[in-house]
Amino acid sequence: MDSFVKERLEEWNLSHLIETFQEEGVDEESFMLLDDASIAALIPRIGVRVKFKKYHSELLESLGHNPVNNQSCPSQSPIRNDPPTPTESVEESCPTRTTSNSTFDIREILQNSGGSALITSLDTDMHLSLKERHKMVRLLVSHLMERFGENPTAEIKKEMALAIIDQFPCLKSNEGHGYEVWYTPCRYRHPATGYLEERLRNVRKRLRAPLRRHSQPQPSQNSSSRSSFPLPESDLSSAVIHKMIEWLKDNESPHSQVQEFMRYTAPHRAAWIRSTGTKTIEEINREYPRLNVPGMILQDFEVIFPDHADRLYEFWAPVFTDRILLFAKKEPKASDVLPENLETLPIEVRGEIALKTLPVILPSSPYRTNGKVVRPTYGEMKRGFIDIQPVGMNVVDYLSSDTSQDPHVLVLGDKENSSQVFVIFNGEAVEQETLIQAVDLCFKMFYVYDITYPKPSAPIWEFLQHAIFKIPGGVPSAHCCLLKNFVFSVIDH
Repeated sequence: MDSFVKERLEEWNLSHLIETFQEEGVDEESFMLLDDASIAALIPRIGVRVKFKKYHSELLESLGHNPVNNQSCPSQSPIRNDPPTPTESVEESCPTRTTSNSTFDIREILQNSGGSALITSLDTDMHLSLKERHKMVRLLVSHLMERFGENPTAEIKKEMALAIIDQFPCLKSNEGHGYEVWYTPCRYRHPATGYLEERLRNVRKRLRAPLRRHSQPQPSQNSSSRSSFPLPESDLSSAVIHKMIEWLKDNESPHSQVQEFMRYTAPHRAAWIRSTGTKTIEEINREYPRLNVPGMILQDFEVIFPDHADRLYEFWAPVFTDRILLFAKKEPKASDVLPENLETLPIEVRGEIALKTLPVILPSSPYRTNGKVVRPTYGEMKRGFIDIQPVGMNVVDYLSSDTSQDPHVLVLGDKENSSQVFVIFNGEAVEQETLIQAVDLCFKMFYVYDITYPKPSAPIWEFLQHAIFKIPGGVPSAHCCLLKNFVFSVIDH
């Protein structure tokens, strides 16, 4: 990037964009040639993008240049006094358009390859089911390989990804520049990812399989990459904390004293659990036996993440519930959890049903174990998140089975009503009043005990981590980003 670009951004009070423009190699010449698609990729935020386009157009006019495809997208209103309703924000984000400067006319590609139904779905429903998205990726990658061979360049793949989100804005992610779920170029030691790249890789693998006697081992994927995050520090001395820990080992009451000492020792406990390797559940409970007192897991989580503790209660019903249900209706498996009278049910009941649909709309991720690649089934995902069993099931027998070790939720009832709700962990059942309370407690157990998400249900817990609780750690999957984008649209909570 040259001084011209930097001076213009500083002059327009957009200095925070300098680093982005520098990373993308925007110099004076390319700066003057920026079109809608390029600007949208550089500046995902609508408010900032509108300001930039205004100044950019004025600059071009002052120099006697014609603006390059700088008509504002009709869906992007530059000024609005009130936040859009859920229906409005979906409608605003998803009208299609065609960019004449792009190498790829996505609509035409789909129409000419048997994908007309996908276009209809995008025009009417403004999102794709998992099956539809798989078909769209398959058709687009076939087109890529027909034109550019098995190994299209990074620039070509990125251009197709940009064309997808430019011509179908509802497929854009709020993460990064918006196209990364479709294609993310390799950087440093991180390989390229995204729907297009993964499909290309799989097709190449199948094409070359007959030529290889032994397939090359693929790197294993963690179900939950837990990067380090700053832990709170205690104001108390180590000697005082040690005395409190010893007192807690010997005393179960008074409850107020137990609660106070557990709060004071929470930072030390979090650091101890994460130090010198992973601690077993038995080790943790032996050192801190009062963690099993009702409310202590929630209190520890609140101390570690004070700004994140209540987010599930704050956002699930008003923001997520109806969007999740709308997304789920396109999935054939959703009939397993969606009652016919869904629209007539109160928001609290719809919220519980929306939680039960997450295994339907967040596909399982394959993982490697004992040298084999395993993809969890839909049933395994459900049981690893919310296991729905009929009323009257023997909970004692359930706890004696192998399914009672990893944290998950057990519901006695049906797809509409929950008679009893339990959090199952380490062979024990902790009853909760509501399903949302159970999911909240279960999620927080992973962090208090520093447990890796179980492989089958990992995509669901990762979605809650990144979209609801907004806790750092790991990279959200493309499925998580698209669902999160559909829920939030232009509203970023």
